[in-house]
Amino acid sequence: MVALRNLARVVPAPADAPLFSWRDRAGEVRPMTRDAALKHINSIFEAWNWGTSFGHSFRIGGASFMLSQKIDPEIVRLLGRWKSLAYETYIRAFEQRRRPPRVDSASQLGRRLDLPRVRSQLRWGQAQPSSKYRASSTSTRQTRLDGPQMGVK
Repeated sequence: MVALRNLARVVPAPADAPLFSWRDRAGEVRPMTRDAALKHINSIFEAWNWGTSFGHSFRIGGASFMLSQKIDPEIVRLLGRWKSLAYETYIRAFEQRRRPPRVDSASQLGRRLDLPRVRSQLRWGQAQPSSKYRASSTSTRQTRLDGPQMGVK
């Protein structure tokens, strides 16, 4: 409730305005759209040299947060509007981060884990740079070299 009260204080809007709104330079109340939010977020990211986002990371983060709160995975799928079973990829990645396998020695690592899958998940979490990634000269953030450049659609 504190966040909603703060929103009402920061963006005073009529009762019939959308809940998430903003005022443009002319003072008009505008609905907060995905594109407007991403444009603002990306302007902040770019100012700090953090690159840009398509916004999908917020969807993934929301799914991960809900899973961390022990919300039923089917509810996560419905709330995230996941039409396919793709959300299960995030569930598996989340569960593996929560419960890392116990490894007694480096020699047992190869026997207990599917190493290609582990490597792919490490790249997903950007824990281990690979030849597909390079470090930015201004930050430690990893940037894909072989994919489309990120930006606002």
